[in-house]
Amino acid sequence: MISGFISEALVRFPGAPQQQARAERNLHEFSANTNDESYGLGYADYPASAYWGDAVNGERDTVVKHFGGKVIDEQRTSIEGYPGKFVRFVGPNAIGELAIYFVGNRIYVLHALAPKSDQRPENFSHFLNSFRLLSKLKQ
Repeated sequence: MISGFISEALVRFPGAPQQQARAERNLHEFSANTNDESYGLGYADYPASAYWGDAVNGERDTVVKHFGGKVIDEQRTSIEGYPGKFVRFVGPNAIGELAIYFVGNRIYVLHALAPKSDQRPENFSHFLNSFRLLSKLKQ
């Protein structure tokens, strides 16, 4: 596992993460592939007026739709008191899990993907559970 800190957060990728170039909505993305699995972290800032539930659900829907999938399990979660969701989904060719957190006005979206024919990889849990905030949010 390779640790990488992204802005004010830390996550352990199961490979060397690469930064993806995106100009939209102040979006920053990092991803790593190992075998047939894909792991990623994206974050973006939202307006101060954004409601966490709308932001989290919107990100969930965008990712799941991108893979032509459907949600099979969803639970509320949090990190250091900040709200979020844990989502499992399945698409025609892939299985995936998301951990989405809304911290202040920033949203973090972690994804773990594998071919649908595979068993759930052990790296899914290691990656998704490794996410940590490095600093407290400034008020």
